[in-house]
Parts: sequence; structure tokens; C-alpha cells
Amino acid sequence: MSPEKSVGHLEEGATYVCPPCGCGAHHPEHVWHTPGLCTACSMPLIRSDRVRLSWAEKLFKIERYVSIFHYRLLYPAYLLAFFTGFLGLFRDRKIPLRVLFYIFLLGHVFYAFKHQLWGTSYSLSVPVRWQYFPIGFLLLTGPALYLYFRNKQERIKNWQKEDRWHFLPGLVVIIAYSILFLGPSAWRDWATYNGFDHFLAVAEQFTFLISGAYYGWLSWSLFEPREMQIRERKWLMQLLLFQGIIWVSWLFLLSINLFLFDMMSTSLDYHLIWFLIAAFGCVATYYILFQSDQLGHLSRKKENRLTEPTLEQLKQKLLGLMMGDKPYLNPDLSLAILAQQLEIKEKELSELLQKGFDSSFYAFINQYRLNEVKEMLRDPENDRFTNFALAQQAGFSSKSTFFHLFKKHVGMTPGAYKKENRI
Repeated sequence: MSPEKSVGHLEEGATYVCPPCGCGAHHPEHVWHTPGLCTACSMPLIRSDRVRLSWAEKLFKIERYVSIFHYRLLYPAYLLAFFTGFLGLFRDRKIPLRVLFYIFLLGHVFYAFKHQLWGTSYSLSVPVRWQYFPIGFLLLTGPALYLYFRNKQERIKNWQKEDRWHFLPGLVVIIAYSILFLGPSAWRDWATYNGFDHFLAVAEQFTFLISGAYYGWLSWSLFEPREMQIRERKWLMQLLLFQGIIWVSWLFLLSINLFLFDMMSTSLDYHLIWFLIAAFGCVATYYILFQSDQLGHLSRKKENRLTEPTLEQLKQKLLGLMMGDKPYLNPDLSLAILAQQLEIKEKELSELLQKGFDSSFYAFINQYRLNEVKEMLRDPENDRFTNFALAQQAGFSSKSTFFHLFKKHVGMTPGAYKKENRI
């Protein structure tokens, strides 16, 4: 087939054009009178009587203008993130919190790199089969971010068995990619969607919109600024902001592709996403190399500040303070304030909590707050208050944190606990 120029109105019957992809045939005057493939880029043609938005089409046909940056900026950024990510993963492989961060980083970078392997002028021109190379880790990023948030804020240092189920959808995708990659070419032909993408890739992207929204909401619900240092709070906010921008960008581009181009404009032209991931790879590399302490706790032993007799003495003093003065009722209670009340340094209080109670500051304080709430829930006199109002009296300031911790530690909702444990 060869493109024919239309003169005046189009001829009767359906006509077809190349979807916006940046090729030379993408022009309103280039039309085909039968469906097929574009002679310039082999993209499947779409009907010309579809809804047209010129500004949206420009987003999908800028390949010729940005391809030079893929070689000069994006690929070096991806490779740098690969190297430092694997270096950090090997170095910190016994620290689950940091492993979660590396999964989050490499999941994004691998996915971006995979979509540069084949199909465009700036690609690495590998065989079509490599579209199915099993490095599709996009669905691992949401669970990794959520578990990273949870473990960092709750100071969880070990893997928990139930965590593995969060990664099941990502594992299913990787297995599917492996089967298509290793299987006969007929399988890959069957899975092809538009010559450049395939059904599995499209399904993976749309599933990411659901998964990303769900795990983003879970991560945000755990975010309690009062319980973190400023530096740690900024770091977590940066990660959540990046994931949010990626999610919004994907939703925006997929929606345009779906409703305007019938998903026939290849995802290889989602340049905004590839640039964002490259930028994140550079920032993550900086933290891995120069600010690695920000990623999470280390398992190395620290110098003892407190002797055993002093530790035991302070332990009893702290328990007496918690039972008598109930400082945990103060929603603004911090490590510094409690250390001042005990007349010790903050680092000594941290060591006391870790060695004497095997706990972090907020895990220790919140346990007392939960016990206070449980006692109030058992008293019928408090039925005039909402559950969160009681939680506020006990020192909680975040509704989401309260309900999350209550269900986690008690095994049921506050309402269910109240019904089963009346005085």
C-alpha cells in the first residue's frame, strides 16, 4: 500500500491514517483507503474520522526531536542506576529494608530500559523476541514502596512471611514473559498487539494504574510526619512524590492513547515517563553512593553507651514514668522530650529502648497509647465518643495510623473490640 493524498473532502467510505508516532507519514494529508500498516513505520493504521486533538498528537510524535537524548542522557542514566543498584543490592542484601528500596529502583529502571530495546529509531535494535525478555518488574514497584514505608516507619528489620503475597502479581507477569520469551515465535505473534507492543505489556501498564493507586494510598495512610525526623520525612515524601508523578503521567498518556488512538500509538513514545525514570535513577544513585544511611537502618553493632546496671536502672525509671505521668498522652511527644524527662541524652534513650525493650521510640509509645484506648473502649461511659476521639485522648494524632496499628496489634477493628470486651 502507498499513501494517497486527499484533495478536498475524503472519498466516501472509511479512510485510515498512521497513529501519531513521529514517522514521516504522520500527516493529515497522508491517508489510506484500506486498513493495514503504515509504509513508513509499520504501525497499524487507525480510522481518520476519530476524535482529533492536535496538542495530544504532538506529545506522541516528538520522537525525531528527543531520540538524541536517549543515547546521550537516558541510556547512561539507566546504566548508572543498574550498576549502583546491583552494587547496593549485593552490599545490603541482608538488610530487608534496603532490599525493598533497590527493588523499587530497579523495577522502574529495568522496565524503562526494556522498552528501549526494540522498535524505534533510538532503540538498541535487538530482535523482536526481546520485547518479552523477563525483566518486567513494574508491578513490583508499588508493593516495594509500601513495604519500604511500613518497615521504615515501624522500624521492622526482618522479612515477614505475609509480605511475599504482595509481589505475586509481579511474579505472574515475569513468568508470563519468560514463557513467551522462551517459547516458539507463534506464541509471540499471537501476543502481539500493534507490532511494537503486546497484550501483556498493555495489561501490565493498566494493572499498574490499579496497583500503583492502591499501594500509593496504603503508603500515604502510613505516613505520619510527627513520628519522623525532618530528613527522613523529606526522603519518604520524595519517593512517594516520584511514584505519584509516574502514576499520573501513565494515566494521562494511556488515556490519550486509549480514547484517541485505540491504543495503537506505541508505548515506546512515552518519553515523559522514560525521562522521569532516568532522573530518578540519577537521584537514587547519589543517595546510594553518598547518602546510603538515608536508605534505612544498618545491622552493624553500635558502641554501647549504657552499662548493664545503668540500663536496668533506667528501664525501671522509664516504666515508672510511663505508668505515673503517662507522657504518651501528649500527641507531640518526641524522643527529645521523653529523654529530657528521664534526664538522659536522646542517643541513650534510643539505646535503652532498643536493648531494654527491643523497640523503637514510636513503637514503644504507641503500644501504651493502644492499651489506653483499649481500656477506654471497654468502658460503656465512653460510648458518647467516637473511636478516633478516644484515640486522640490517648495521644494519637493520625486517624489512619491509629486504625492501622490497632488492627495490626489487636487483630480486629476498634468497633469489634468494643463489642467483645465490655466491662
